[in-house]
Amino acid sequence: MESVFVRSLLQASARNASRVAIVDRDGERETTYSRLFGLSRKVVSFISAQGILPGSFILVRLPACMEYIACEVGIWLWK
Repeated sequence: MESVFVRSLLQASARNASRVAIVDRDGERETTYSRLFGLSRKVVSFISAQGILPGSFILVRLPACMEYIACEVGIWLWK
């Protein structure tokens, strides 16, 4: 079941694919909605390939960066 939050993110991505979605804390890197969801889908594929079952805990240990956000969005999309 897709949450309202995830559905809203997907809709924003579809409407604003080329717009900036995330800027790193230091402002040096940015990524578009399209790239964010591309990275997130890779996370979904990785999780699925590992045989992780829905309801499992997934630990993400990354610095505060756009890849962290992509991992979190991927986990939300996977469930």
